[in-house]
Amino acid sequence: MLEAVSTVGERGQVTIPKIIREKQGLKKKDKVLVKWENGKITMEKTLSKRQKEALMKERAEAAGLAARLPSRILCTDNAAMIAHVGERLLRARRAPRAGRAD
Repeated sequence: MLEAVSTVGERGQVTIPKIIREKQGLKKKDKVLVKWENGKITMEKTLSKRQKEALMKERAEAAGLAARLPSRILCTDNAAMIAHVGERLLRARRAPRAGRAD
């Protein structure tokens, strides 16, 4: 286990010591999840989008399900995602059901 003391700055910022950043593989601009529970503060590196997608597919497969993730190009705009679903329904000659976007 590694331990280090850091100071909370004026704006609430805390510098993670270099040795810990290196061990955790943290780089500039990486996102971290900060949790407070039972009087303890913990911090962990978050997963990248690619890692999240891989994990979703892995868990879906383990549950006997198929994970269907839209192209990242479509994920930047909700209207584009809705249009994509509509186009797929149109090609399948199916009407959307109320309250569902399958």
